[in-house]
Formats: sequence, structure tokens, C-alpha cells
Amino acid sequence: MPAGLVALRDSGIDKAGITTALKVARHALAGKIDYSGGACFWDGKDLKTNPDHPKRGKTVKGAERGRDTAAYESTAAYGGTVFWRLTPAYVEATGNKVYR
Repeated sequence: MPAGLVALRDSGIDKAGITTALKVARHALAGKIDYSGGACFWDGKDLKTNPDHPKRGKTVKGAERGRDTAAYESTAAYGGTVFWRLTPAYVEATGNKVYR
């Protein structure tokens, strides 16, 4: 597996889609155009069909009383795939890494 990419678990996912995703990720890691817009995460049909999806409505309390900050922001969408990254405010508030 190339540096910067994580191993994928085979759970009946679309092989052609994964092949394309890895090709695009390698393209970005090689310093070429990043078609995901800096995303570290992606979701497909499960985002629409799973009402308990972990990215739905995830927020963190901001510095201002009563103000929530979204944890994820979408950076791109192609076909049935949405690409995400953690928002800078969420990373700052939680101390998370941008890829966790």
C-alpha cells in the first residue's frame, strides 16, 4: 500500500469505485490535482440510507456559549460519493488530527 493510504476492508464494496478512488488518491499524493479538495474521508450510499451514520449532525461545542461547530465539511461530490474533511474549527476545538 502506498504511503499515505490506509488499507481497505473488503465488505462487498464496488471494486471499480475503489480502483478509481485509489488512482485519484495516488494522483493527489504525487502532488498533482487533488480532485477531492483536500478530503481525508469519503462516503457513498450509506450516508443516505443510514439515519445513524456517524457524520450526520456531528458537532462540537465552540468557544462561544451555545454555539456548535460542524465536525465535517464536504469538499467534493462525484456520482454517489461525497468527500469530507474535518473543519478547522473542529480540529482546533478537539485537538484531533485532520485525518482522524
